[in-house]
Amino acid sequence: MTDSRETVLKSIRFESPGRIPTLFREWGNNDIAFLDFGVRYTPIDNRHQRDEFGCVWEYPEGHTIGYVVHHPLDALEDLDRFCLPDPDEAERFRGLKRQAEAIRERGVAVACNYLAMLWERLWFLRGFENTLVEVWQRPQETARLLDALSEFMIRLLQNAQEAAGGLIDIWCSTDDWGLQSGAFIPPELFRTLFAPRYSRIFAACREAGMYSYLHSDGNIAELIPELITAGLQILEVEDLRVKRLERLAYFRGRICMLCTLDAQSTMTAGNRQAIRAEAEQIVAALAAPEGGLIAGIYWDPVSCGVDPETQAFAVEAFQQVCERFGGRTPAGKDS
Repeated sequence: MTDSRETVLKSIRFESPGRIPTLFREWGNNDIAFLDFGVRYTPIDNRHQRDEFGCVWEYPEGHTIGYVVHHPLDALEDLDRFCLPDPDEAERFRGLKRQAEAIRERGVAVACNYLAMLWERLWFLRGFENTLVEVWQRPQETARLLDALSEFMIRLLQNAQEAAGGLIDIWCSTDDWGLQSGAFIPPELFRTLFAPRYSRIFAACREAGMYSYLHSDGNIAELIPELITAGLQILEVEDLRVKRLERLAYFRGRICMLCTLDAQSTMTAGNRQAIRAEAEQIVAALAAPEGGLIAGIYWDPVSCGVDPETQAFAVEAFQQVCERFGGRTPAGKDS
């Protein structure tokens, strides 16, 4: 009998896990659990916080992760005087091993998430418009900042894994790379400026005994081959209709995907027949006996206008489709 953790790892490695692992969070069965770890914030007032990089976030009413309204790095020339957070500070890692051990005891995979890997942190620091201009006009200076961010991330993940006693299975981060119509930059620029830094981070994950996981919204089909070449092992997909399932299916067997029912359209519309049909389509297109799919659900349905009944139905429907595919019930027990 394969436990939840081993099912996840086999799915990532394409080693025939026997069933489709799931991440349904508070609404259903989970084969992955996350450590309490991440970017640290200091409250400013009831609508604003400052993160440890100095970026100020505003939080409008309603459920949202907020957005950056102050970008602390005034100019690329200021990098030498700008202080990134200390990835070696011991306090941020306190208690990680105890958390990881508790998760492992439950038999599920241990994941650690830290917001913004490269692209997002770059524009959080410099501003979105500045960043779009500078990646073209000042690539060498931008590369220096990306190198600093890469080194920070590598030291952070290494220290986190050491503090957790080597028990972290998956290192997660985010970089939303696209609009609804396409990626922010062409593959050629991504390949020269960003791919080498991603390669170093993903390699550091492997060397530390972790699988690399990236959340990236937008129509980024043209960048997925670059991410695969750079060594990414898990891509999270929450906007299925934007990325287009038939395009994602092209990469089946080359990268594991954590795919949710579409949070932008299918879930918000609430049509139960369409929800069940999409679950069937995801499994048919992305799952294989060898693995490669983790089924999920969007983590914040309220912000998308999804009511609790629809969320619960979607999880149940997706779970049933996954069970039929693998012939197994949750947690690896034979049906």
